[in-house]
Amino acid sequence: MTLISDEYRATLQRMHVEGKFGKSGGKWWMHVANIIGGSKVRTWLDYGCGGGHLAKNIRKVSFRQPVTIHEYDPGVYAKSFRPKLSSYDLVTCIDTLEHVEPDNLGHVLEDLNRLTKGILFAVISVRSAGKQLPDGRNAHLIVEDGVWWHNKMTNRGKFIIVRSMPCANDEWAAILKAIP
Repeated sequence: MTLISDEYRATLQRMHVEGKFGKSGGKWWMHVANIIGGSKVRTWLDYGCGGGHLAKNIRKVSFRQPVTIHEYDPGVYAKSFRPKLSSYDLVTCIDTLEHVEPDNLGHVLEDLNRLTKGILFAVISVRSAGKQLPDGRNAHLIVEDGVWWHNKMTNRGKFIIVRSMPCANDEWAAILKAIP
């Protein structure tokens, strides 16, 4: 199962080192903190974590239960190693899926389903990015509307949407549960 091509991985890792990617996840930290605080989350994976801004903010919050945090992003060399656990109480995937190579999206959704034993919190941009890849492509390789993402997540991804989240017109966000 291919999640990312070697060429695209190298491009993303180069762009992350140059500071061109991986900064947007931190703006959702309050939503994630509320999910963790309002449930029995003990294991959390930030899938597509970028620079780690989300986990950095969450580490400042005190929860009733201890929370083990793992980060994974094939575009960041230090975080490109497969997740340590086989499944997590919470998986976040924020500003990530629109960057996936279209031919690999199904595999990435299968991977997310396998890793999510509890809740998946997904936020996906539904517009073109303001950044270009070195080869001239838009940094958002998949630009589709919220209806398309809803269908993709529930059909190919095998998730049930628990709640759609209000957000800006250029994003689609939802709390989902995996169907094994």
